[in-house]
Amino acid sequence: MSTLEIFLGNKLISCDTIVPLILSLKKINNNIKVNYYIFDDRSFSAIKKNEFLYFSLRSTGKIYLKGTPYKSNNLRKYIARIKTLLFMLKIFVKLLLGNTKIFHFGIFCLGPFKLLQILFYKNIFFVESNCWAGHKNVKILDNIITTKESTKKDRIIMLSKNIIYFNKNYLKNNKTNNINLILLENPRKFRTWHDHVVKYGIPKVKSQLESLNYDYDKGYFVYILGYIGKNDRMNHANSLEILIHKTLKLLDKYGNDIPVFIKPHIITDMILLNKILKKYNYDNVHITYLHPAALSANAKLVISNCFSISQADADFFGAQTVEYTDYSKAALKATNGQSENPIYVKHFINNDAEIFKNIIQKSLSIKSLNNVKYIYEDQKESSVTTQFFLKYFSL
Repeated sequence: MSTLEIFLGNKLISCDTIVPLILSLKKINNNIKVNYYIFDDRSFSAIKKNEFLYFSLRSTGKIYLKGTPYKSNNLRKYIARIKTLLFMLKIFVKLLLGNTKIFHFGIFCLGPFKLLQILFYKNIFFVESNCWAGHKNVKILDNIITTKESTKKDRIIMLSKNIIYFNKNYLKNNKTNNINLILLENPRKFRTWHDHVVKYGIPKVKSQLESLNYDYDKGYFVYILGYIGKNDRMNHANSLEILIHKTLKLLDKYGNDIPVFIKPHIITDMILLNKILKKYNYDNVHITYLHPAALSANAKLVISNCFSISQADADFFGAQTVEYTDYSKAALKATNGQSENPIYVKHFINNDAEIFKNIIQKSLSIKSLNNVKYIYEDQKESSVTTQFFLKYFSL
């Protein structure tokens, strides 16, 4: 029996990428034993809040919190380091003795884990964390906002021996000599993932709506939040905070009392958000931690004030996506008046309340459920997923 040890990244996007792939592999052969490891307690708490994601992780394997707690004294940090070394020894023995594979999002190219990468490179796979397609505007806007991610990515790719990736341009401009490259389809477009969301995710959305005395069939708005503080691509330092009030005010005024589900991110300032909600006291606004894929299935609109990768999930499930924002003149010029990722944003609105109002009103006339755009049949014998399994797990 194969064992798959998965080292999740500290961003939830790694969970959203890997879970659909593991669901698919386990459907091909359910005998694969899967263990998930995470080294950040804040990310682990966020996973547990996301009821559907946590359920999906636990239904495919076991999940363990490792590493040093966020707020720790020196003694606890010292003990945590000893536990990490013992844990590494355990992984070393597993790799040495048997049929164990490792998927990771960068940790085996950094720190002490790098030694295991050198010794057991044939069984260790670096996985691209974002399986949705990027757009040139992402890099253009990165030049406005200082980032070190690209440098870190280059270093990880250089040290990897096996790379699983989903976007053809992911490795563009990187030297990939002597690297085993494995290009897979986007697992969040898999038939297996879609059916899993329909079977287990949508009932959770219906349940939350019923508990709030709403009718699922009448639809709802989904409002995706991220970081609320200063963002250099915005017009003002407090643009994102102001946009929360503007967005909710328009949904309240023109949304015909349809409920609004606010989906916060791990980096959302919940103290500030609750302060805003308390100040304006919207009766039909509710916070949810359900998965955006499940929420999108019958959403009238999926809205954000800054592009969120959750809108890619929404677009796949056929929802209308809206980015109601306040880009600066420099950012608008750099992106040619578009979103950071126009691939998944149907309506890009730069601080124009009238346009947003019209889109809200038009969405109310749509009565049918959203239709999924394109499903990849991952269980076919000819699929890249099945071929990947046969090559690496059927030994």
